[in-house]
Amino acid sequence: MDTTVLHGRSRRGGTGRQGYDPDMLLVLWLYATARGISSSRQIERACVEDVAFRMLCAQDVPDHTVLARFRQHHRAGMTELFAQVFALCLTVGMGRFGQVSIDGTKISANASRARTKSLATLRKLAAAELQKAEDTDRAEDEAGEDGDGQVPPDLTGTDRAARLRAAIASVEEQIQAEIGVPLEAVKKRIEDATERVKREEEAQAKRVVAYQGGKAAGHTPRGHPPIPDGGRALEQARKSLDTLTRRAARYEHKREESIKGRQVKDLKLARRNTTDPDSRVMKTRNGFIQGYNAQLAVTDDHLVMAAEATDDPTDARWFVPMMRRAETALEDMRARTGRDDLMLGTLTADNGYLTTEAVNAQGPHRLIAPGRGGLDDNGWAGTHSGAKTAAQTMAQRLKDPKNRALYNRRSATVETLNAHLKDGRGLRRFACRGKLAAQAELLMAAMVTNLIRLHNKAIPLPAT
Repeated sequence: MDTTVLHGRSRRGGTGRQGYDPDMLLVLWLYATARGISSSRQIERACVEDVAFRMLCAQDVPDHTVLARFRQHHRAGMTELFAQVFALCLTVGMGRFGQVSIDGTKISANASRARTKSLATLRKLAAAELQKAEDTDRAEDEAGEDGDGQVPPDLTGTDRAARLRAAIASVEEQIQAEIGVPLEAVKKRIEDATERVKREEEAQAKRVVAYQGGKAAGHTPRGHPPIPDGGRALEQARKSLDTLTRRAARYEHKREESIKGRQVKDLKLARRNTTDPDSRVMKTRNGFIQGYNAQLAVTDDHLVMAAEATDDPTDARWFVPMMRRAETALEDMRARTGRDDLMLGTLTADNGYLTTEAVNAQGPHRLIAPGRGGLDDNGWAGTHSGAKTAAQTMAQRLKDPKNRALYNRRSATVETLNAHLKDGRGLRRFACRGKLAAQAELLMAAMVTNLIRLHNKAIPLPAT
């Protein structure tokens, strides 16, 4: 593997003690992940007590801070290393893309759900942090202490005030996206509707004047006399304007309530965790957790070809993005391996991904469960979800015995790999905080899973 991406920030010479070899630190993390260890302190302890770890580090035990900073500094490099491992698997003949399964699995964040607060509470906490800092500065000034009273940046640790500010900004951004954006669209439609009413009123006024003028001149106008208050077109224009005005008022009320920090029905997710603002409260079969939704695209021979840690509690919006990531991954693999036979076959997913967009988007053939339940000899035997047309399309496809066989295969691929990640890799809880850190941990676990598949395949690696 080309580990150049790891060596850019490593000091291997010059004045002072030489740094640890990044390749050795990477191997320690790979082996630890394979063993289900995600703590840098546990790895440091294992490098003293465990023979395998002692051999990997040549008994030059790295401190846990070295291991933790290595993982932190090279989060972005995990994407390239993951792609190299995937290409290595394809080079030796692995990778069956006739069926690729997509699924999401909820993984806990390194944060307590009790620390999830509303916008009003977040603002109170931020104000308390600011007041605390001001009181400290004032006390130090009165005591006549030398210096600016500030801790050096490299010794401050985690800044709680910064996390609170990030959480508040994130909630306000969500409010703007879910209320502000549609509100502006409604206001634009109100302007158009107002202009339409004005045009209809002017046209109606002209018709009334023309009718009355004709009668005054002694003519008998054709047709029915114009209605003084307006005809059907004017009535419809006024009704449309009234509906849009009431809708805008509802949006304004929701925005005002949300800005005050009060929860409204359509903004149940407008809350943030003070420990890990990127994480969200998510529902699982065992209750609610504070965590991330890990999206995976898995080949028919249990290779992870794409992985994404998301803060979306549902899967509905992620079929098309994961399909595009799978297509991009195969395009990259064709360039890396020179194999022109790498083509996506059928994509399968459960009913959580069933949307009209997922069914109609351009791309490979796909099979998505039309609802809850299962298959029988005649096709889909379960219930249908709310996306009626999309559900009917998928139910019709699953009447084909070949498609039913493909969909039934899904539970033995991606569901099995989800279990491998959680039980084999120990990825039931992310060790680091933040979506970028969670993404790096997810890619590390997926990369190790692919390496173990390669090892179990027992195929000699090509000569370098």
